[in-house]
This record gives sequence, structure tokens and C-alpha cells, in this order.
Amino acid sequence: MGNSGEAQNGLVALQLAKKLRPDLIIMDISMPDLNGIEATSRSLLSFPDCESWPFPCMRIGEFLIKMLKAGASGYLLKDCASEELIDAVHVIMKNRLYISLRW
Repeated sequence: MGNSGEAQNGLVALQLAKKLRPDLIIMDISMPDLNGIEATSRSLLSFPDCESWPFPCMRIGEFLIKMLKAGASGYLLKDCASEELIDAVHVIMKNRLYISLRW
């Protein structure tokens, strides 16, 4: 868990994933240039070994289904507490699905 990165849009997120080969990506669905749903789909095709993907998102239920169909391993809200984020990472790193109870 040495490498980390932050991207301002979905295209940069894909470039960083290719460069850093992360175990975990936390992605926002409302990014410019390439939204998080499409970036998730492309990432999973390009990096199938990266199995853990929580996604902080807006409080809109339709995005939950879209993200899960894109291959997400989790769903969080942008305003989640840091404790919930840590819990989600632990669950997802055990190859289990995490969905915020607050959505």
C-alpha cells in the first residue's frame, strides 16, 4: 500500500491506475470528462486484478444500481464519516460488498 494518487477527472483516474496499479480505487461518480461509472467499467476491463472499488457518491439511489452494474464493490456517500470509509475499505479488501446504510 505504498502508492497513492488523486485525479481531478475520470480520464486522469484511469491514467493513474495504469501507472500505480492500486489494490483499491475510491472514485466519485460525478467527475468531469469521464464519469465514475464509465471510469469504473473501463478500469475493471483494464485492471482485473484490482478487485476492490468503493465509490463515494451522491445520495441518489439510481446511481447505486448503475455503479454495481459497472462492477463496483461498494457504495458510500460523499459525506460519510471517516470511520465508515475505513470500515468499507476493510470489508471490500476481504472481497465482500459494502453498501452504505445511509443512502
